[in-house]
Amino acid sequence: MYIQYREDKKDKEKDNIENRFFQLLELHSKNVERIEAKRQNSFIEYTRILNSILKEIERNKKEGWTDVDMFKLAYLYFFYGFRNMEDQPLTFPSIQKNDIQEINKKLKVKKLSYSGVYLELGIYFRQLYQIVDFINEKTVLSKDEKYNYIRLLRVQLNIYEQYMLFFE
Repeated sequence: MYIQYREDKKDKEKDNIENRFFQLLELHSKNVERIEAKRQNSFIEYTRILNSILKEIERNKKEGWTDVDMFKLAYLYFFYGFRNMEDQPLTFPSIQKNDIQEINKKLKVKKLSYSGVYLELGIYFRQLYQIVDFINEKTVLSKDEKYNYIRLLRVQLNIYEQYMLFFE
């Protein structure tokens, strides 16, 4: 009887997790709709901007810079914008603060301007993190069950969202 009670309790908890997960997915979907309502094909546009920033970073590459650090730097420029980069803490082994200042000078000379997407995408990425964290912390779920939930989340992301997540 006790064993049956524990199993029933575990099943109920899993049902509650599943219900909450799908509620979070619905919130994610509404958030994506809100972003797309502001600008048609916004994630395609974000990808285009991110790629152009990455190309600019690659043009200014110094010896010793790793590809991973350049990807991270390009994403920071994309997320925070050109003006805000000097204020961001850097954790790159191969790229120094004065390198950022040099890149910023070149961007100003080229009259390139970009204000970043942190206001638009900050909520988006925090929400994705919240969903993954919600599933990850559930001890009642097996590794395979967690994997399947996160796979359901990944299916919700279009290719451009997945591309940006790669950089994040």
